[in-house]
Amino acid sequence: MILSPEVESELARLGARVERLGTSVQGAERLPPEIEALLFGIRWPNGAEYTTHSNAPRTLRLIRFNIVHWLTPDDVSIADQYERRIVGFAHADGGNMIVAVDVDDSEASNPVVYILDHDDPEQQLSSLYHLSDFLSWLERS
Repeated sequence: MILSPEVESELARLGARVERLGTSVQGAERLPPEIEALLFGIRWPNGAEYTTHSNAPRTLRLIRFNIVHWLTPDDVSIADQYERRIVGFAHADGGNMIVAVDVDDSEASNPVVYILDHDDPEQQLSSLYHLSDFLSWLERS
């Protein structure tokens, strides 16, 4: 098990499963295996869309996974991004929100999740939630 048991349990509840490790790398640097699994090794049900349940701390609709892209200052303005390697792995609200992780998170098997507005130049990288928390908010649309 490469992702935490909490993450794998939530993935199973949502109908997704970890199938393989990813083969993609950024430049010559390899990603931590847990982050590769998150980005490239999860099989989501075909056409699946998710929404947050009514008790979730954030309201998001039309969440789609397997949309992986590196977030650079040219793509998304994040006031305190500095040298962090931030990668988006899902879109929500018709692509207006990006669900992302820092690939160098010290808890890579259950990383902190950032929900970013694609058009907010003042936003900060602040989050109180790990991937397992975020997944627990979701239900299939």
